[in-house]
Amino acid sequence: MNSVPLYFVVPGFGKSGTTSICHMLARHPGICFSNPKEPNFFTEENYTDNWDAYSRAFSHGAPGQVKGEASTRYTSPVYEELVSAHLSRLYPELKLLFVVREPIARIESSFREMHFRGPEYGFDAPFLIEEALESLPMMKQGSQYWARLKPYMQKFPDEQIHIVIFEDYVRSSQETLDAIFSFLGLHTFVFSPEEFVQLNSEKTKLQDTRLLR
Repeated sequence: MNSVPLYFVVPGFGKSGTTSICHMLARHPGICFSNPKEPNFFTEENYTDNWDAYSRAFSHGAPGQVKGEASTRYTSPVYEELVSAHLSRLYPELKLLFVVREPIARIESSFREMHFRGPEYGFDAPFLIEEALESLPMMKQGSQYWARLKPYMQKFPDEQIHIVIFEDYVRSSQETLDAIFSFLGLHTFVFSPEEFVQLNSEKTKLQDTRLLR
């Protein structure tokens, strides 16, 4: 039985600034963000067997807070139909927040992440971005935002979907967050300038070499 009153989900997109934005959302006193940030709970067919584990991801919450999580795997072509069906059936009033960025920049960031986490991809991971685009269709599919959004837009009304462009957040962080808080029905929460950070940036990701690999 559903035991988590989920209020909002950030289903995508990977390497689009979701970590930075969700870090700020988690600081709002009215939000209980899941720990871990990306539980990927609804990607499993038998997720109903693990409600207790999912509940523990929100055990740090306080009364009155709304619960939310951010699993970018939910917009993977492998899972998008399954997850959108689960969520629309269980949470028809759910609010969905999608973070996108300039699509080529997202692909480049994904490529750098693959090299930064090289051992997870094996010794044959492509060393040229052209090779990666040819052999790993997911790299391009992750930037095909309309195709990834479509399963959710077919199951949820427009007023329950909010799209954030990461470049807007970089230019006007507080204004972007204010729009998100308004979408979530929460009061504005003002951050000091030094609180705004960009986490998990590709600028911090080193690329390995053929010799090192």
